[in-house]
Amino acid sequence: LFVQVLYAFNCGDLNKFYALEKHWSEWDDLKRKKDFLVAKIRLLAIMELALARPSKERKITFKEIAAKCQVPNNEVEFLVMKALSKDLVRGAIDQVNRTVLITWVQPRVLNTTQVLAMANRIAAWSKDVMAMENIVSENAREILTKS
Repeated sequence: LFVQVLYAFNCGDLNKFYALEKHWSEWDDLKRKKDFLVAKIRLLAIMELALARPSKERKITFKEIAAKCQVPNNEVEFLVMKALSKDLVRGAIDQVNRTVLITWVQPRVLNTTQVLAMANRIAAWSKDVMAMENIVSENAREILTKS
């Protein structure tokens, strides 16, 4: 049970954390620090939102962040600023379009699912690099044969 609570915390999963509340609230220390823990889980949820996307597609709307972090839309900007100030993520807030572009996420311990997702991204990146190498080779051949 405690492991499930830790897993929910680590994944930034507020729904699971709240679902397990009747169990973890038996521990007085956790019960007293509930608001503090929820604030930390929300920061982890922002990190998870970014990590779940390919690095070139990390423009996240305020609406998505509000839903994942279970905060009102008007609190999203403050939450993101907190994550930026703690150097958990790096990026920029676009207030006009109500989006956040996350360019970097603080490295952390990954679970098996996250490692597999990262392996898939590395495989896709490797494929893109090989395709670019072939394009460069073909174009270089034209240049080298014209000399």
